[in-house]
Amino acid sequence: MYVLFVSGRLIEIYTMENITPHRSMRPNHQMIYGLELLCKLLPENIVGAEIGSYAGESAQILISSGKFVQLHCIDPWDPNYYSGRQLISAEAAFDEKHANDGRIVKLKGYSYYHLPKLQPDFVYIDGNHAYEAVKQDVQLAMKYLTGAKILAGHDYGYKKSPGVKQALDELIGKPDAIFCDYSWIKFL
Repeated sequence: MYVLFVSGRLIEIYTMENITPHRSMRPNHQMIYGLELLCKLLPENIVGAEIGSYAGESAQILISSGKFVQLHCIDPWDPNYYSGRQLISAEAAFDEKHANDGRIVKLKGYSYYHLPKLQPDFVYIDGNHAYEAVKQDVQLAMKYLTGAKILAGHDYGYKKSPGVKQALDELIGKPDAIFCDYSWIKFL
């Protein structure tokens, strides 16, 4: 059972029966439940941007929530960032998952190039986890968010990615909710 608190207020109680597993997810299913719970907090009919899409697992969960009219998936799929074979299979997996979904817009490149062209209600940050990169992504997102103005992402408090927590704490304070998979959400 998961109990969902946002800013110290009980929102809802979920059990595994309330949440639908996605076949693309990792065996421990931890990411499924955290990100699905995050999606339950989102308003309907939003435009989103995901920074760091890799193989498209998070995009699949986000778009499956039914909350998005469009989701812009930004990733460099850069062979200098990932090892060549890993990158090719990740990008191919993304393409295979999302080729027939008109709500998904694949944007190959970096957030600093694509985000200023968008007017998203929601930005999910899961790109480069280094402090300076997270700081840049958060600052960009805050500048270009419109409408609902929801900032979210992955790996807040994850010990192998200390730059995520450091950048968020400095720029926006503690997130409004942190989930079992280290996903987080902040309503601006």
